[in-house]
Amino acid sequence: VYDADGGYLGYWTASGLTTPEDITTDGTDVWIVDDGANKVFKYSAAAGLTSGSKTAASSFALNSANANAKGIVTDGTHLWVVNDSTTDKVFKYTLSGTLVGSWTIDSANGSPTGITIDPSNVDHIWIVDNGSDCVYQYNDAATLANGSSKAADAYFALSGTNANPQGIAD
Repeated sequence: VYDADGGYLGYWTASGLTTPEDITTDGTDVWIVDDGANKVFKYSAAAGLTSGSKTAASSFALNSANANAKGIVTDGTHLWVVNDSTTDKVFKYTLSGTLVGSWTIDSANGSPTGITIDPSNVDHIWIVDNGSDCVYQYNDAATLANGSSKAADAYFALSGTNANPQGIAD
C-alpha cells in the first residue's frame, strides 16, 4: 500500500486467491479478479489496511464467456471486467455479481490487460493494451447494452519506456 506521493505504507495479504489479475476499490472495499478461479473476490473494508491478512467477505463466479479476465474497475455501483480471448469483451456486473451485460471492444485493442474509468468522465472507459502499448478510450461505454460492440473513440500511445503494460488505474 502506498500513499498519494508514492510513500510505502505497508502491505496486507489477500487470502483465498489462485491467480489474481487485477484489483479495484471504491475507497472502502477492495475487489480482486482471479483468473485462475474465474471469480471476483470482495474484501470488505480492506482499502485502508496496511498490515495483516484478510479473508474475502464474498465472491462470485464470472460469466463463462469471461473466462480470461485481465482487469477490473468499479464506480461503487457496478464492476467492469475485461477479458482477453478470441473475442475481447467487457463484462458489467452488479457489486453482488449479477451479470448486467457485455460488449465487444475494438479489434485494434486485441491484447487488453487492464481497465479503468476515465477520471474526467465516469461514463467513459479506458482499456490498456500490451500488444499495441496504447490506451483506448470508449466514450459512454459505462452504459453499453448487452451484445453491443464499440470502436474506440480515441487512443494514445504509451511512452516507449512503458512497454508491455499489465494494468491501468485512474
